[in-house]
Amino acid sequence: MAWLAPASAAALGPGVTIRPAGYGDVHLGPYEMPQGTDPGEPGFCVQARVYPPSATDTITSTATLSDAVLAYIYAEHRHATDDATAAAVAYETHMRAELPGSMAGGNVDTVRSLIEAATPQFVKDRAAQLVAEAGGAAGPWQAASPSTVDGSGTRTGVIHIHPIVGRGGAPLVGYPMTATLNGPATFDATGTKTWTGTTQATTISLRWTAEPGANGEVTISRTISNLPRQTLTYVHPSGQRQAQLTYGLRTPDDPEQMTLPGPSFRAVGDFRPQGVSSAPAFVDSDEDLVDTFVPQAHPDDVWVQLDSGYVPVTYTYDVYDVGTTPIPESASVPSGTPVYSGTAVASGPGVPIVMNVGPAPVPSTYVWVWGSSKQVQPAQWRDYVRDVAWTDGTKFEETTVSRWPITHWSQTREYNVVPGGRVFDTIVISGMPHDHGQFAGLGRFEADLQHADVTVYGPLPERPTTVEVPAGTPVFWQDTVAAKNGTFNVGWDDANPIIAPTVATHDAGDYFVFVYSFDGDARVAPYTSPFNDLAETWYVPVDRTTDVETWLITMADEEVTAGQPFQDTALLTGTIVEGGYLQFEAYGVFTDQVAPAESAEHLLWTSDPIPVHRAGAYRSGHITADLPDGAAEGFVYWVATYYDADGAVVVRGEFGDASEITRLVPPVLPEVTTLATPMVAVGQPATDRAFVSGPVPAESTLTWAAFWQVDSEDPADDVLVAELGPKTIYHGGEYQSPPVVFEEVGTHYWVETLTGPDGEVLHVGEPRLPNETTQVVRVTTQAVEQIVSGEAAYDVALIEGTPLPGSTLGFAVFRQVFSQDPADDELVAELAPVAVEGPGKVRSADVVLDQYGTYYWVETLFGPDGEAVHVGEPRLPNETTRVVDADVVEASAAADAASALAVTGAARVAVLFAAAAALAMVGGALARAAQRRGRKSPVTSG
Repeated sequence: MAWLAPASAAALGPGVTIRPAGYGDVHLGPYEMPQGTDPGEPGFCVQARVYPPSATDTITSTATLSDAVLAYIYAEHRHATDDATAAAVAYETHMRAELPGSMAGGNVDTVRSLIEAATPQFVKDRAAQLVAEAGGAAGPWQAASPSTVDGSGTRTGVIHIHPIVGRGGAPLVGYPMTATLNGPATFDATGTKTWTGTTQATTISLRWTAEPGANGEVTISRTISNLPRQTLTYVHPSGQRQAQLTYGLRTPDDPEQMTLPGPSFRAVGDFRPQGVSSAPAFVDSDEDLVDTFVPQAHPDDVWVQLDSGYVPVTYTYDVYDVGTTPIPESASVPSGTPVYSGTAVASGPGVPIVMNVGPAPVPSTYVWVWGSSKQVQPAQWRDYVRDVAWTDGTKFEETTVSRWPITHWSQTREYNVVPGGRVFDTIVISGMPHDHGQFAGLGRFEADLQHADVTVYGPLPERPTTVEVPAGTPVFWQDTVAAKNGTFNVGWDDANPIIAPTVATHDAGDYFVFVYSFDGDARVAPYTSPFNDLAETWYVPVDRTTDVETWLITMADEEVTAGQPFQDTALLTGTIVEGGYLQFEAYGVFTDQVAPAESAEHLLWTSDPIPVHRAGAYRSGHITADLPDGAAEGFVYWVATYYDADGAVVVRGEFGDASEITRLVPPVLPEVTTLATPMVAVGQPATDRAFVSGPVPAESTLTWAAFWQVDSEDPADDVLVAELGPKTIYHGGEYQSPPVVFEEVGTHYWVETLTGPDGEVLHVGEPRLPNETTQVVRVTTQAVEQIVSGEAAYDVALIEGTPLPGSTLGFAVFRQVFSQDPADDELVAELAPVAVEGPGKVRSADVVLDQYGTYYWVETLFGPDGEAVHVGEPRLPNETTRVVDADVVEASAAADAASALAVTGAARVAVLFAAAAALAMVGGALARAAQRRGRKSPVTSG
């Protein structure tokens, strides 16, 4: 039985003292604990009326009480300072954990009854409250419901952590709790894999985000610390002191922490998209620019994969024009504005993307640059791409040269070559980059080839008819020329001349043909001129004396876009008749609905007569034709006829000859071909004609620029002479530029630009194209000043500039009459045109003039197609030849001698006599001349 403790063992803290029936006082409240217990922890009596221990007592033994409700009451209220609560804790301890002692003979049930009866009701009521509270929140604990996760299989989501509840479902509130993510995800609130807080009465929702570049399963667990005890410890002190129950001395089987596993989910992180691409080293100018891009993640990342598959990624691509040569590799993007830009969507790593932007706008070097960034992604996928911009920079593997196509024009100087004669050819090459020959190679791009081949094939029994050189064709002569733009005069090298055979190999004579060929390199496409090029074919007859039959060989342009210019070419060989001329006829357009027929009804065009002065190639001049509505293709049939001076047919081509058919195809894109005035004299106007076909937007504009070509391989050095236009157009057709008068001798060229109504450039011409070149020449002349009647006179023309191959110079001689109008002058002779081989002097044939008087010459420069480029003016002093009698010349010489005598002192008389004698001689000469003409002499004696 417990009694009131003496002063040395006083009760600790608040409480209520009761007196059970038949016994002394019992204190309901905390007591001091013996040595060895947890500091600050009170004890509660479990043996009523046994003397309590003091701080000097020790513990002899301990035992465990498994009572989670009472333990929870201790956990929450053992340190209560109010008497009611402190007494209630002690009261409940006696009711639930009393041990046998001295009171009631050790009968625990009797002791409880006595204490219960003696305890005030407010204490018992408070104890009931504590029990009820503990009954809801005391252990064992568990989650009110399993935690849940939103966003599994994506990059971010929310974890919902529900309350921890006790045995009666009441939440455990305010206890330290740590949530931990195991796997590639972090809490947004902390940026780490752990979150620390306290247990709550309501659900805690925490946002999570997948770790960058990582995908995988994530599990969540939470650990609650400082959990209330679910057991209490009996303490048995030494010295026959009362046993106590304490919250201290917690045993390992009553842990302070509890870890609850949560659900697992899959986190999908962001990553850095990259990739590698490869483009062809070069393509021809009519081939598409293509790049193959293989997407992949950064080596340290993993491509994000959702439940539905890989996250799609949007890549950007830009195509830069970097100039005529490849540039070194670099991590940087090329400077300037891309010529093409776009986006492409990758469905996953390793799936190639083939991007085709069509043919390059102009031959040049193009670099593909791929990139990715968070900003270009659709909102749905943006979060999966890390905010790190990436480009692959400038790489050789992403560099493509759209190779320059060679434009070739050539013509032999002679077509009928005498046996043993020398042969010459003029080759004009354009279209190569201006710096070709200077590129030394870089990366996978080989250096420029330095030379092109010029080969003469033959002797052949007949004119070549195939484009390709047949295998086994004999080679007659071969040399090289520089692989660059320019005019090459072939056959002039005395160390390697081209000399025709002295004896023909074949019975009908021998045919030969020049072929220019370039093997191709990294920047210029391979090219071989046609084996059947009429302008490059020449013929050697059997001997020098045998007349050769006149041959007419023709070849029309094979195919052209409807609305674009095309022409026919005729090669005349053999005997050339004086005064003859060529005329071309075009028939059509024939379709599957219109059968070909050589009739007036189907005559499309007839050329002007083209004078023929020698054997050679002659061109019809350009025409255009449109397809009938709905026609998929059409055909134009050509016929060339060679007439003599009287208009009689010498030879006529055959209608339907396969080489004389031009196929017309419909345009797909806007297409522009231009033809400039090929040659003009200084001070004469020149124009450029643009042939536009295809789907041209209404209110597009055409502009022209005219340049003077300087002595440089770079067109950028050329001088701008004039800018013309704009001319607004609404459809395809032929459009002529305003005229330009060139004041400088030399090579000029035109560049045309077609611009859409929205300002988009649809077409830009290339510089220095042969068909866009105007040669500006100057012709000055000096005739023989004076001759004696019966002698021969001639004229000499000086040509400055570069006359076109096949040009000729004609001369006419007039006798001037006594009239102010040159139209009244008498035509004395019209000479056959003289071939113009280049700049320099050209001498006319001799003309014998029998009558005395004043004569003058008029020169005419003809282009290769017979057009007059320059016509001299009449009665020019430098073009005047005086014809005098021989007697007049003698008298004039005598007069000159007399006037040379010194007129000083006594010699003056001698001079006068000599002059008089000279005048007499002149007068006599004039009289004799007048007598021969039957006219009265203007000089009389007397």
